[in-house]
Amino acid sequence: MNKIDRVDVYYDGKKAGYLERNQASFSFRYASDYLQDQYALPISCTLPLRNEEFLSEHLHSFFRGLEPQGWYKKTLLNLDRIDPKDTFTLLAVNGLDLPGAVELKTVEKMTPLLRNDYSVKNKISHGEGMCLICLETCDSDYHLKCLKKFFGSTQEPVVPLSRSDFDLRVYADVRRASMSGMQVKIGVVLEEGMLKPQAVGSQFILKPAIADLKQSAIYEHLSMKISEKLLKGKLAECALIKLQDGNLAYLTKRFDRGNKKHHFEDLSQILNLDQFDGTYEEVCTAIQKHSNTFSVVEFLHALLIQFYIGNDDFHLKNIALIDIQKNSTYKRLSPLYDCINTESLLRNMPGHSYEMAIDFFRDYESEIYLRDGHSSYQTFAYLYELAGVSTKLLDSHLSKLNKGHHVILEMIEKSLLSNDDKKDFQGVLIDRLNKLNKKK
Repeated sequence: MNKIDRVDVYYDGKKAGYLERNQASFSFRYASDYLQDQYALPISCTLPLRNEEFLSEHLHSFFRGLEPQGWYKKTLLNLDRIDPKDTFTLLAVNGLDLPGAVELKTVEKMTPLLRNDYSVKNKISHGEGMCLICLETCDSDYHLKCLKKFFGSTQEPVVPLSRSDFDLRVYADVRRASMSGMQVKIGVVLEEGMLKPQAVGSQFILKPAIADLKQSAIYEHLSMKISEKLLKGKLAECALIKLQDGNLAYLTKRFDRGNKKHHFEDLSQILNLDQFDGTYEEVCTAIQKHSNTFSVVEFLHALLIQFYIGNDDFHLKNIALIDIQKNSTYKRLSPLYDCINTESLLRNMPGHSYEMAIDFFRDYESEIYLRDGHSSYQTFAYLYELAGVSTKLLDSHLSKLNKGHHVILEMIEKSLLSNDDKKDFQGVLIDRLNKLNKKK
């Protein structure tokens, strides 16, 4: 593929500006027509609306955060024959259906011709007596009310793919219908009762189970439902769905799509840090600066719950703000996504021993951490105080968590996990709650 040095930047369908690679720098400039639009919004909280161009030695962190990652990056490099060092061209070819409201367009025709001959060979019933959306008892695979709420129809959709298709056909045929990240996933749209791969305008994200971790889809769905219950919503909607070979895959509804695109930006982009750098203290400071105190409180509660469920993959790219405003601040914390009890799921993986994805603080460790080597009530109390939030709110959050703990353990016991996974999943939560209750 030819080297690309300029892309047009669109915000919710309107041309917002131009991103260019120069010989020794990168520049972004808002289009004059866009700036004259009274309803125009900035594309990032660190790129406020202005006539002057933004010039930097390195690619701005907002755009760098849109670069493909993981398996998808490797796939694009192979399919498009891009120099691995040419991250700008890689970013340009990935710009059609990005998270949020921004699109990147080039003169190259990037939209692949997706196959339209998908067919369903089998309609398989999972037959576990549990709704694959709400996880409550059900005579079929889904409650009609759950289907209606999640899909907008009482007809159960089918996926015309098997697990092996994600390693073969989807790579070659779908290309930019795929989503960036460490785990294989693709964008899909519901058409004629089928969830079909879709390059632009996807409504859902479909993730098959990880090849070496057959229950990963069940783990993620259960972890999300536990978080949803404890946080009273505030998460991306999700479900389990059957593939053609009978395997279960994880399906989540895109919260950045609807009547309009909802712009969101993760904390890796905002803080200009790698996803595994930084601290939760810095996250609180950034949220206060680029959003509001209510968003900080929501984040602290979310962090408490993610600690409890053993989500040690709660890094900067899994924390985001949504719905940017004219003054370059965001209205709120985005719904949580990618919540999973990784401590349990990855327990047999070599080298996996992290408590959380990033540190809580730069220059502080609690007395309990120094003595016992783990976070505790003291850790969260100090973080709440640094964020300007009363520890009375922490006590309230923790009290509700203790009261609901037995219900969560029952949810796990009734889940689709194997008996060994149920026991380990529960053990992680029991251990984490004991740590949260330790005050001295």
